[in-house]
Amino acid sequence: MNYAKTWYRYKAVIFGGIMFLMIVFTAIFAPVVATQDPAKISMTQSLEPPSAQHLCGTDEFGRDVFSRIVYGARISLTISLSVLVVIGVIGSVLGLLAGYYSLADTIIMRFMDGLMAFPTVILALVILTVLGSGIPNLVLALSVSQIPRVVRTVRTTVISAKQFEHIEAARAMGATDMRIMFLYIFPLCISPLIVRLTLAMALTVLSEASLTFLGVGLSPEIPSWGTILSEARQHVSTSPYLIFLPGLAILWSVLSLNILGDGLRDALDPRLN
Repeated sequence: MNYAKTWYRYKAVIFGGIMFLMIVFTAIFAPVVATQDPAKISMTQSLEPPSAQHLCGTDEFGRDVFSRIVYGARISLTISLSVLVVIGVIGSVLGLLAGYYSLADTIIMRFMDGLMAFPTVILALVILTVLGSGIPNLVLALSVSQIPRVVRTVRTTVISAKQFEHIEAARAMGATDMRIMFLYIFPLCISPLIVRLTLAMALTVLSEASLTFLGVGLSPEIPSWGTILSEARQHVSTSPYLIFLPGLAILWSVLSLNILGDGLRDALDPRLN
């Protein structure tokens, strides 16, 4: 086995995966990693610079910034995974129907085109303005704005796959449409779907932070990265670490997921084998 060739092919997957696993472990073991209670207010320690006691300093309420960033990873990961489950299930079903049936394709894709006419953050912002803030509403808003891309990915694969010989043979042998779609066609959609969901997760992390920064995503008491940035913007000239450190966490998350997504796209592409 050529290990050098294997490493070269999967280096982006390995590198991006390690970066993302660091975030996952931070979120899972947040009570162990965090040095302070992220919600503890101490006005006597307001806006302290980084020190041995407070690794990333404190905010205007004396809360430990490092602990809030650590718990923010848990919030961001929870929301992102929830969105991925919703868009993965609903997007796959709609994509299968749109790709297999011409009438369903006309109805579903015109609706998806309408949703894609709006930028992701703008559409989610409108939904949250109507429904209000909170984790369930934020998951719903981000899911609605992300579903069209998943539907298009699955639909494209289905349109190509249903012309394959083994699909035609299954149809000739009397297999039902549901059996053909979910047993024979859907497995062919898994590889592009994994890549799409990985990139969608990166966009979800960035969108969640943007919406919370604007004040419509999560309530202020929840220690999310967007909340930390929103509260820190008033002190950017005197305490720049309040902006830099949560921004670095967002950059790390989005970069790791994009590297992982690009690596999976190259690794799962049969044309590169």
